[in-house]
Amino acid sequence: MKRVSYQRSKETKRKLLDAVIALARRQSYETITVQAICREAGVSVGSFYHQFGSKDELVLAACEKVDGLLTDEMAQSLDSLPPLEAIDALIRRYVAFIRDLGPMLGEYYRVLLEHPNRVFRDGTQRFGREFRALLERAISAGDLVTDQEAEALTEVGLRLLRGTFMDWLIRGCTFDLEAAYTRGFNAFLRYARG
Repeated sequence: MKRVSYQRSKETKRKLLDAVIALARRQSYETITVQAICREAGVSVGSFYHQFGSKDELVLAACEKVDGLLTDEMAQSLDSLPPLEAIDALIRRYVAFIRDLGPMLGEYYRVLLEHPNRVFRDGTQRFGREFRALLERAISAGDLVTDQEAEALTEVGLRLLRGTFMDWLIRGCTFDLEAAYTRGFNAFLRYARG
């Protein structure tokens, strides 16, 4: 019985996460109500509050979903690619996720800024570890000749991505995020190579 309840709870959470992202693509976040989210998800308001304490908590969970992007299967498929191609494939998937979140990402940052005591969790823990591992692999294979440590390059690469995302948000999500990523990735490689 508990397993069925757990599965139902997990499914409800997924529906709510998908609903808020879908609604945010169609209207501004400020106009989205808990009732509208529940209607879109096909769940009760009580179910919403069983899963999340507020709309802001839902936004944080939706944006932190990025860690779920990197499945074990994807990590294994990256292992079969040359290191620099694997890094590119990993980051392109991340960029596509952010593009799909759209303005919701701005709400995520707003919530973090409004709650300074909240522990910052940027949702990239597994992504960052995989990015670093791929950089180490590229350096070891000689595909990336650099005097930088993989840890420092990971930090620079993640900051570059966040900066690109923030610029995209500030400009109303109007420029081609994938093209901006490509330019940024090429600049990152030039930086890494010194």
